[in-house]
Amino acid sequence: MKLTTATLLASLASAALAFESTVPCLVWSSKDKYLTTGKNDQLILKNSDASSAILQSLSADVCDSQVIAIIDQPGLHRSDLASLDSVKKQIQSAASYERFEYVADGVDIDGLATSIANKCGSDVTNIDENDKTTQWDTKIVKVALPGKSGENENRVEDLFSTIQEQSSGDYVVLYTSSAPKEVKRSVLAQRAPSDKPAVKLPIFAKYQLFSPAIFMGLAVALLFISIAGVGITWLVGIQTPLRFEGKQKKN
Repeated sequence: MKLTTATLLASLASAALAFESTVPCLVWSSKDKYLTTGKNDQLILKNSDASSAILQSLSADVCDSQVIAIIDQPGLHRSDLASLDSVKKQIQSAASYERFEYVADGVDIDGLATSIANKCGSDVTNIDENDKTTQWDTKIVKVALPGKSGENENRVEDLFSTIQEQSSGDYVVLYTSSAPKEVKRSVLAQRAPSDKPAVKLPIFAKYQLFSPAIFMGLAVALLFISIAGVGITWLVGIQTPLRFEGKQKKN
């Protein structure tokens, strides 16, 4: 039983860390013909496979758009998307939309931009998100946002407005991150050896006990335990009940 519990905890730790070190990639466009609906069976895309999967979501007509903007938001995580109103507004009004929710270790944005540029026969230009006056002279633009996603809501909203103006409403946007959020030490993760003397601190100061990934792992574990419990109850219920001998009759 102890071995099973230890194995389960180790699996939960691995699953939690795997989800925590991922980034999403959202792709949307002003015209339906710029994107294709692909099928991706992998829950977590490897970093090496992400660029290929994203490129496959772009149709052969994507180069007809006026602007293809690749936005790099450092430390972006899927759990951040629910609070990004400007991104949700863009997706709701987009003609087509594709998403990759979990990309391990970030997206190779430089490689992705180069591949799109080669496909469209265009150059890649790095754009300052604060520059709203200079006319963009290339189709492919990269924008690196500073700070965390929660701190950039106004910047992102202004950037989307600039993209629409520069493209005359004819655009494709890729919103992702080149690097995942820094993973804090988890209570389930194995502690690395250290030569430094141990310092006694409260457990909440030493570890991050709660995170979306850990809750997700616990939910999966509880679901598994519930299913196992129902199965055991069903097996016990179909067993033949024991027969009790009746009392002997007196002569």
